Amino acid sequence: MPTFNKQFTVSATLKSGTAGLKGLSVHLERKVGTGAWTTVAGTTKNTGTGGVVSVSQKVTSHNTCSYRWHFAGTASYQPSYSLVKTFTV
Repeated sequence: MPTFNKQFTVSATLKSGTAGLKGLSVHLERKVGTGAWTTVAGTTKNTGTGGVVSVSQKVTSHNTCSYRWHFAGTASYQPSYSLVKTFTV
């Protein structure tokens, strides 16, 4: 569980069926409280081996925050979102 003013890692794996998808662009989105989802600056990444992607974040406010990864899709793959991870600091 993330704590105030500390780094934590947000990870996901982009898959088609059971196969990880390497080299596809995804970005991290955050929602604070009941606000709108927004893209977290500097988190657009290409998936690595096995479709894995991760970034470090730092909790800078006391609030409820939710995070999810977004894949915009390609000609071969439909757009998708990861499961949402929510925590309160």
